[in-house]
Amino acid sequence: MYTGAEVLLRSLDRGDTWQEISPDLTTNNPQRINGKGNIQFCTITTLAESPRQAGVIWVGTDDGRVWVTKDHGASWTECTAELIPLGGPKELWVSRVFASAHQPGTAYVTKTGFRADDFKPYVFKTTDFGRTWTAIMQGLPNKPVNVIFEDPKNPDLLYVGNDKGVYVSLNAGGNWQHFQSNMPPSVPVHDLLVHPRENDLVVGTYGRGVFVADVSALQEYKPEMAKATFHLFNIEPKPLRLEGVQFANYHLYGNRHIRTPNEPNGLSIRYFTSNSSDSLRVNIQDVQGKPVRTWRLLPKVGLNELVWNFSAAPARGRRGPANPVSPGEYLITLEQAGQKQSKPGRFTKVLGWKIGAVPTVRE
Repeated sequence: MYTGAEVLLRSLDRGDTWQEISPDLTTNNPQRINGKGNIQFCTITTLAESPRQAGVIWVGTDDGRVWVTKDHGASWTECTAELIPLGGPKELWVSRVFASAHQPGTAYVTKTGFRADDFKPYVFKTTDFGRTWTAIMQGLPNKPVNVIFEDPKNPDLLYVGNDKGVYVSLNAGGNWQHFQSNMPPSVPVHDLLVHPRENDLVVGTYGRGVFVADVSALQEYKPEMAKATFHLFNIEPKPLRLEGVQFANYHLYGNRHIRTPNEPNGLSIRYFTSNSSDSLRVNIQDVQGKPVRTWRLLPKVGLNELVWNFSAAPARGRRGPANPVSPGEYLITLEQAGQKQSKPGRFTKVLGWKIGAVPTVRE
């Protein structure tokens, strides 16, 4: 375990005892320590231990200093000065250091000028343990940056949280795009991470709650896909939630009333296309090759999504999809302009709630 004061502290016994493994890593400026206002500076604000190489630890402080050790804290190298020529003000608050899970020498640093009336974005990347750095701010608005996260499956996929929302880079920081969808138009994002099993981006905001988005398609995305006519992404297995009020007790009664939105109920069929002129046909077959469902769509250029609710017909009843299919394996095929791609999709099970004094999952 690690925690930061003006020095870095480590515990090897679950917090029972602690030892200092660094000198004072701040400027130790008395004027900033005892300055006016409700913030006393000269403390460690962010730290990250490398998951790729033992002994590598990155540290950032609220008075702008950035450090790295490669020997468990026996010796430290300061990287603050290397960021100044790239536009990183020396004394601005280090909002996040992040150690790559893909390359041992790769790390990211963000600084925020929120407390100094400086709202420019400051995001930097190193691939050689801090000897050299690159500014990666292209496309970010003039909003303070609070957090950066590298995707655990795709090293070119980066996420930034700033005071406007979430931004995503598909090319290792070469440029950034706003990743809003149905999030509020401008909400400060103070933390985010990707769930390693669910492939979900979990976003923590200031005052607007927590948002979750499936980013499996972004994890699979490669730049060469943009040159293809279309690409069908892998399809994650999903259950069918019975959402009828009385039939499945989906909206629980009394103080257990559920009203929070959930992910789409069914298989999310995501595809990228560069062709909006030709219609796109989606076919679903069972394992015997029997047709189950067909759509003919006119997609937009870019990333598109179709949710199949496991119905063999387009109608829908009060309790769920009409004419639902059975759980099992299915083949999803996309056809456009004479080209065809197929991916397997699995309907895992039906989920509902047994009605009783204590609701339990019914499968």
